Amino acid sequence: KGDDEYEIADELTVIPTPGHTRGSACLLYDDKFLFTGDHLAWSQRLGHLYAFRSACWYDWDTVVESLKRLVSKRFEWVLPGHGWPLHADAAEVARQMHQCVEWAESA
Repeated sequence: KGDDEYEIADELTVIPTPGHTRGSACLLYDDKFLFTGDHLAWSQRLGHLYAFRSACWYDWDTVVESLKRLVSKRFEWVLPGHGWPLHADAAEVARQMHQCVEWAESA
């Protein structure tokens, strides 16, 4: 469906997040749980949210733009397909998202 977000069930929204692959997407449930697939995870080594530059199969600049898109969303959980999950209050997750974008822009 292109770049537009759309709801597939009550309180379940598909958010296109191309970058890792052209068709990558995240699922946001109940404005609380963000299922990120291969797009985003918690890095214990770095101590912040992290996108997998070494596993970017499409375009890194697009990954960065997709991360920026997620900054405006409210959620408390990051639930990745790989890597570590993150759970914190929405304000802390928003802070982590901003830090992740800054990191990705400099990577």
